[in-house]
Amino acid sequence: MNSYNLSEKELSLVTYFGYQDLLEHVPILTIYRMCLEKAFLNNDNSKYAESLRQVIKAINSCKVYRMTPAFDNLIQID
Repeated sequence: MNSYNLSEKELSLVTYFGYQDLLEHVPILTIYRMCLEKAFLNNDNSKYAESLRQVIKAINSCKVYRMTPAFDNLIQID
């Protein structure tokens, strides 16, 4: 189920938005964008949506990279 070597936090984020079943079939960046769209359309203001915003900002800026502690620290869902 975790072909992208997602951290526990990343997996929790994807699971919250309901896309964990796509992990074997869809690129992770596409899944993140799908999560973003879902959060926007549902006006999600949860800690998951805020963490997702931080993750997308990092991906778009190319300043923090996946699979690093800095990236994982952006996901504040605990």
